[in-house]
Amino acid sequence: MRASREEVLSLVGHIDYILEALQAIAEEARRKVRDFLCNPPTAFDLRGIGSLLHDFYTAVEDVFEVIAGNVNGAIPEGDTWHNGQFQEEIGRFRAFLLELSRRLA
Repeated sequence: MRASREEVLSLVGHIDYILEALQAIAEEARRKVRDFLCNPPTAFDLRGIGSLLHDFYTAVEDVFEVIAGNVNGAIPEGDTWHNGQFQEEIGRFRAFLLELSRRLA
């Protein structure tokens, strides 16, 4: 069953929300890296950057889960779904974006 325009716009809004969070995470990391040019990072600083990397990766996974849930009809199961299905999901994501741009045009 094809999604309605409203469902597609809702999905786009959800993805946009996640992408805004990704942008905020990336900007925070950029600021800290610039600080490290003047002041070498402490072990605590490095752990903080690691936390930002984790947040970024988790948000990227969230985008794939939202798309999988809406495009494929189900969210992948298991803790390692991204390992085996990452390339497959990217292909589906590209196809989804093409369809989305066509429908919103």
